[in-house]
Amino acid sequence: MNYHNIIVAVDNDESNARVCERAAVLARGSGAQLNLIFVMEPLPPLASAGAIGGAPFPIEIDDEGYQASLNNAREILADLAAQYSDVVNYHKVIEAVSTRDAIHEEANQSGADLIVAGSHGRHGLSLLFHGSTTNELLHDAPCDVLAVRIVEEA
Repeated sequence: MNYHNIIVAVDNDESNARVCERAAVLARGSGAQLNLIFVMEPLPPLASAGAIGGAPFPIEIDDEGYQASLNNAREILADLAAQYSDVVNYHKVIEAVSTRDAIHEEANQSGADLIVAGSHGRHGLSLLFHGSTTNELLHDAPCDVLAVRIVEEA
């Protein structure tokens, strides 16, 4: 099967190069275009330490810090778009409450036939505490999903 429109979910970690390289190889082999997205979830107004026996405590939401994170996301995307300019169609930061929902919505709107995302292979308590966006993407995805295995350095 040849893909034509590939969404690449980028985040703020070192796995981006591996994920984008895998997506670029697929795109070049099938004549597809890559659409790079970085989903920024807003900081919650209240954090809970309840899971470790504490009470909720307020977090001061630092607009400067959030803007710095947005700028960092834009820089990451711009660097990746330049590196893979032969196959990148567009790149953008999406501000959304749910990363999973934002990626699904972008895939629907763009007519994507593949979503590529990194997977750290978490399970057990690590999955419980850190979650897995890639695992969530697999549920009700509007197209195929490729989970690129990310090997953690020890």
